[in-house]
Amino acid sequence: MGGMTIEGARLRPLSEAGRDAARVLEIVAGGYAGFAPVVGEGEAVLAWCRALLGSSAFACNERWVRFVAASDAAGRSAFGTVENALWDLVGRKLGVPLYELLGGALRQRVAIAAPVRIAAEESVEAVVAQAKRLVDGHGFRTLALLDGGTAGQRTASVLAALRVAFGPAMGLRLHLPAGSVRPARDAALTALGLEFVECAGDDASEEREAWAGDPPLAGGRGLAAGPLIAEMCRRGVVQVLVAEPGSAGGVPGIARLGALARAFQLELALACAGGSRWELALAVQLAATQPMAEQAVLCPDAAALSDVEDGMLTLSGAPGIGVDLAPGLGDAAPEDTAS
Repeated sequence: MGGMTIEGARLRPLSEAGRDAARVLEIVAGGYAGFAPVVGEGEAVLAWCRALLGSSAFACNERWVRFVAASDAAGRSAFGTVENALWDLVGRKLGVPLYELLGGALRQRVAIAAPVRIAAEESVEAVVAQAKRLVDGHGFRTLALLDGGTAGQRTASVLAALRVAFGPAMGLRLHLPAGSVRPARDAALTALGLEFVECAGDDASEEREAWAGDPPLAGGRGLAAGPLIAEMCRRGVVQVLVAEPGSAGGVPGIARLGALARAFQLELALACAGGSRWELALAVQLAATQPMAEQAVLCPDAAALSDVEDGMLTLSGAPGIGVDLAPGLGDAAPEDTAS
C-alpha cells in the first residue's frame, strides 16, 4: 500500500506546562498521525524517528531487525514508543482497531486486575478496605498486590487477610519491586492459592534455579523478547511471562512473546508501565489477540479503570489504539521534532 512514507515526528507535552511535562510521540505518514505516550528517553525516541524517516509505516519486519540490533536499553525502550505510535497510525489510516490488524480478537471482553497498594504506613485493615472499595465499585475478580518494598511477614499477613476477606474464588497475585527478596515457598504461602509471584528485576540472573510448583513465578518484564527470555523459559525459571508493550518492543514484541508463551506453554500477563488510559487500551487489545494471555491485565493506577464493569473491559471498535491523545496536547519545542 503506497503513500505511507514516514514524514516526521514530534514530542508534544500532555499540557502547556512545558517540556518537563509527560510527553506524547506524534508520528506522521501519508497525511495521518499516530500517537503513543513516551516510554524511555525522549532523545532516544527521536533518534529512532530520524532513522525511520522516508521508510514505510507498514515496514514492521524491517524495523524489528533494527530493534534486535539495538544494544542499549534506552534504544530498546524508545523503539516501543515509536512502534506503538505507528500501529496506531496504520489503524487510523485503515479505519480499524489494532486487534483487527493482528488477526482479530479471541475474546471481546478482557479481565482487569485491581491494583492494591501496600505502603509501609498502612495497616492490614486499611489495605483490605482499599481492595473492598475497588471490588465493590467495579466487580474485580483479581487483586494484584503491589508491594512497595515492605516484603516479609507483613506482606504475608496482608495476603492472608485478603484471602480471608474475599474467599478462594478471588484471584490473588503478588508483585514485588526490583531488589526485593522473593518470599520463601512454604506451606503458608502455598495455601494462599496465589496466581503468581513477580519479583521484578531478578528473572535475568544466571544463578536463578528452576521454580516449579505453587505459587508460580512470573518474570520477563522489561526484557527484550529474544534469547534471554527464551533461555529463562527453557530453564524453567518462570511459569508466567509478564510483558509491558513499551519495554517489550511494542506491538510486534508482544506478538513474539506470545509465540514464546505458546511454545513453552506458559501464561502471558500484560501490564502497563504507567497508568494512562492509552496504555491500558493497548494492553487490553493485545491481550485479546493472544491465546495464552488469559491472565488479568494489570494497570497500576486505579484512576484509569473507571470503565471496568464486572472486572472486565469490553473492546472498543474505534480505529487504532482507540484512545485519542490529540486534544489538549501542547506544541512541541523545536528540538523535539524530527523531519
